[in-house]
Amino acid sequence: MVIFLGIHPGMAMIDRRIFLQLTGGAAAGAATLAPTAVGHAETPASVGILASVHTSDGVATSLVDPLRILSERLLLASGGSLVLASADNSEPEARASLILASEGDFGAQEPLSLLLGGIPFCASAGAFDATTWLRGMGGQALWDQAAARSGHKPLLIAKLNRADAHVWSRQTFDLARNLSGVRISAPKAIHEPLRMLGAEPTAVPTTELVAAFEGGDIDAFETHDSSVSLEMARRWKGGLSWMTGSLAGTSRVISLRIPLAQWQALSPADQAIVEAVAQEAAVTLQAIQKVHGAQLTNEIARVAGRGPWPLRSEIRSALSAEAGRLLAPLSNSDPIFASALGSMTALVEPAFRSDSTGVS
Repeated sequence: MVIFLGIHPGMAMIDRRIFLQLTGGAAAGAATLAPTAVGHAETPASVGILASVHTSDGVATSLVDPLRILSERLLLASGGSLVLASADNSEPEARASLILASEGDFGAQEPLSLLLGGIPFCASAGAFDATTWLRGMGGQALWDQAAARSGHKPLLIAKLNRADAHVWSRQTFDLARNLSGVRISAPKAIHEPLRMLGAEPTAVPTTELVAAFEGGDIDAFETHDSSVSLEMARRWKGGLSWMTGSLAGTSRVISLRIPLAQWQALSPADQAIVEAVAQEAAVTLQAIQKVHGAQLTNEIARVAGRGPWPLRSEIRSALSAEAGRLLAPLSNSDPIFASALGSMTALVEPAFRSDSTGVS
């Protein structure tokens, strides 16, 4: 079975080159998956097309693209019967395709995606462990029920952690009122809380962030893309405010959403393989981020000529409070969302009690 991949034209692919430049190749063994010629694998004559996989902008880690991990491991785990290959995003079957994206992209149609996409349900919840919630607290079953309402089977592929993000701006954000009137590119899941604080949120494609900032189209932006931060450091050496951390209060889940019809058409064995490969991809990518995140931030600081500021706790608390006012009605009207929020906050209960978010 061939699963076709469609690459978003604005998507930034980040591989190991940056870190290899910094270390002279010392980290060559950090990601042990050998490159494969995706799309050129020899496949059985009986193999058929499941669907195409289309990716949203910015679905990348600091060093390794999730698609490469998925393609290589799925090929090996299935003995060649499940293959990832390239496909054109303009093909008509896109409407029934698999989608690799930040969960926040689905927030308009599914409230639970706001939480998984990074909305701050608690100012101190940056350490929220999505894997524990999914596997050990019934989270996957709740996520399955929620996504089924839009006809999808969701799987976690990667997480973009708060610590891996950088916020670039022409000013330092010390207080919530500093966000008033600021045109900022940020995760879609927190657009509404930002609006509630007077900001003007937008979503600029990753490859256009530097140009949009330089041209004055935006005043600030958040990115997990280290190459973007390195470019900003080179162009604006010492002339900008940059901060470590994400405006969102939780880590952002990158999911693979499979149309239910395609998922149900898979054999139980193939379903198990896809689920296992998804889990392996998430663990692998998290390990890579953990090993290399600090080195990349240090290199950005060296190029910029100075270190970053931490994102102010006052800003996180203000965003958390606005998110709480946004989420409270959803919790009252949607039992699945209420169960998910309750079990998520149980993982960070001490911190949640200390932050007044208006959600119970």
